[in-house]
Amino acid sequence: MTVLVDLRFRDRLKKYGSAESDACFNCGNCTAVCPLSEGDDGFPRKMIRYGQLGDRDRLLSFKELWLCYYCGECSDTCPREAGPGEFMASARRYVIASADPFGIAGLLYRSPLFTIVFLIGKSGNKPVKLRIGKNLL
Repeated sequence: MTVLVDLRFRDRLKKYGSAESDACFNCGNCTAVCPLSEGDDGFPRKMIRYGQLGDRDRLLSFKELWLCYYCGECSDTCPREAGPGEFMASARRYVIASADPFGIAGLLYRSPLFTIVFLIGKSGNKPVKLRIGKNLL
């Protein structure tokens, strides 16, 4: 089976919020705690790996990409703070923005204001670490 690897895919995903996914070393903690992971399916670890490798087509073909509701369990238990939940949300944002014929979704999802509003809304009562690139706000 031949796989077409997109070398710039990982960089494009980072623009949609998955800045720390390179830190993932496939330990499996995210898969162990994910309520959607069943048996040996490797979700979400497998999807993060496909994103790291630039296997865009395989990553975007999984229905699990749309089943993840970003409960945060995976991100809370990640020893490298790679943000598996944020990676899944970023992949969804990428797909939505790619399908938008006017480009409005892409502008919204890549804006720093959207990132701040999204993270504050997601945090509830927890303290928020805002990461934009390698800088912490």
